[in-house]
Amino acid sequence: MSIDRLIERHVFGVEPREVRIRGGTNTVTVYVANPALADGTWLEHELRAYREPRHFSTDPAAAWSVVDKVHADHPTWRFALSCTGGGKQWRASLYTFDPHDDSGGSVEGQAKHATRELAICIAALRAVGCPESDIETATSERRGG
Repeated sequence: MSIDRLIERHVFGVEPREVRIRGGTNTVTVYVANPALADGTWLEHELRAYREPRHFSTDPAAAWSVVDKVHADHPTWRFALSCTGGGKQWRASLYTFDPHDDSGGSVEGQAKHATRELAICIAALRAVGCPESDIETATSERRGG
């Protein structure tokens, strides 16, 4: 399973589902929770945008939507992003902020990666409790191994 599919499932709560195309019996798989995408109400070309998960791990706007969703679901969590190694390594962290705790809070999820989008995605997956084995499998598939 790809990082993007893991984000859809664990962060956004979206599972792929089959939707029947209007005027027929053929179905297509869509990745969207919107109940307006009901059976038989849409033409196949209208569903094209929903036929695969959003590209959270490569699209900057989609990656930031992950941060927004996690923060909406966990308002006490904060997000930090930094670049190190001369711009070659991004570190994303989601942590619980407690103004009364001198330690600054506890880390919920953290990741380092060459791209900020993937660092954001992996940190979010760790923060929401996605199994580490699933994250490792998805990142190794991404590397081709």
